[in-house]
Amino acid sequence: MKAILVIIVVLVFTGSAQCQSESKKNYYKNGIEKEFYHTKNGTKNGLYQIKYSNNNIWQKGFYCDGLLCGKWKVYYKNGQIKQKANYKYGKLDGLQYYYYPNGLLKQTQNYTNDTIEGIVKLYSESGFLSETIQYSKGLKNGEYVKYNHKKDTVIKGAFENNLKTSVWIYYDDDGFVKKREHYKIGKLTDDRVFFYKSGDLRKKITLPPYPIQYTYDKAGNTVSILELKDNEANGSYIEFYPNGNIKTIGQYLNNNRTGIWKKYYPNGSIKQIGQYQNNREKGVWKNFNEAGDQVKKMNF
Repeated sequence: MKAILVIIVVLVFTGSAQCQSESKKNYYKNGIEKEFYHTKNGTKNGLYQIKYSNNNIWQKGFYCDGLLCGKWKVYYKNGQIKQKANYKYGKLDGLQYYYYPNGLLKQTQNYTNDTIEGIVKLYSESGFLSETIQYSKGLKNGEYVKYNHKKDTVIKGAFENNLKTSVWIYYDDDGFVKKREHYKIGKLTDDRVFFYKSGDLRKKITLPPYPIQYTYDKAGNTVSILELKDNEANGSYIEFYPNGNIKTIGQYLNNNRTGIWKKYYPNGSIKQIGQYQNNREKGVWKNFNEAGDQVKKMNF
């Protein structure tokens, strides 16, 4: 968008040296002022302001010898504050504030020489503190905590150079531990474990590259065993009765049932057999009674 430039020149003489200060304005085609700033010897110096085409302020702050300095404010087009920043010699310095379009605080973070240092705080659009992250030298280093709307911790862990490290604990909304993970340099170092509210083991996923998922009932009996790949069901699946006998056996491919599937009675006799393709029954399916007699036949 082409702007009209107006230059007001003020000449100031001190001794034999000449110092030229100017105030400049740019305009939108609709006549609304777009930009206003001061220069000193051709370099931005002093107040700077730029507006949206609806005449609301977009950014407002100061330049010192061509570099951003002091307090700066950035606004949404609707006039709500978007960011409060502080600059020193052209670099972010000190505590910065970021806001949602509704005016509520979104995030605070501290900078030293344009690098994030200290605790970053994130807030939800409804106003509660949702996350805190410790930074050092611009990287996540230290404790990480995520909160729910009741201010309860739902995730607690740590980072080292932006990578997960140490123990990560996940809580449900009632404060019970629901999952625990161990990391080193961003990689899992032990099985991922999941819990019932009672604290009893509910599920376990072994380490990659060939993870296997085990599920358990509250009595500690194995309910199922499933092979995983890329966090999806891929491979064999076995389901058990509480007495340890096989209940179901089959295969998964990319989270879809595939191939031959068999179901058994608690006494071990076959109950049903058939084939899946892309998670749908295919071909002939047969049902049997506990004595082993075929009682039903279906075609898909």
